[in-house]
Amino acid sequence: MASRVGTSTNLDSNSRYDLLIFDFPDGYPVGRIDLGFGKTPKRITGVEKVVQVFLKCFLTYAGTDVLHSDRGTTFPEFTGSHNIQSKDSTEARSVITSSISRAASQAKSILNVSTEGLTSQLESVELIGLEQIDDATTVQIHVLTKAGETAPIALPFTSLGIQVNA
Repeated sequence: MASRVGTSTNLDSNSRYDLLIFDFPDGYPVGRIDLGFGKTPKRITGVEKVVQVFLKCFLTYAGTDVLHSDRGTTFPEFTGSHNIQSKDSTEARSVITSSISRAASQAKSILNVSTEGLTSQLESVELIGLEQIDDATTVQIHVLTKAGETAPIALPFTSLGIQVNA
């Protein structure tokens, strides 16, 4: 079952939820991602929660989280410097795959606990596409929860890097 990340209404309030801190101001999945509480914070669970936690880990610069210095990846550095400097997609694929693996491990340590249902636990994340053109790169990722829900994610960014407002 494929789901789109981001909802326009709150979910039922009979359980524990996290708040959606990602906002897609230009519409999903247009590429600009804002971190923070939007005009209408949305509570989330399931695949949306899994994607949010994974993306937070994936888009955090390694070592910059004051409370959890082991969190983050080298992906943000890649988006700002390397992405189109080289046409060698093998090197890009290696950097991105390594960052995905690291972020997935971090997300599993956060999500895969006994207090979370299977819909809010991460099973796997894989790189399904990498498109490099003259002035932009798009990374396509597939997220799978332990309950079998999936979400495709596209992260487009220009040669000047992806802009994430933290």
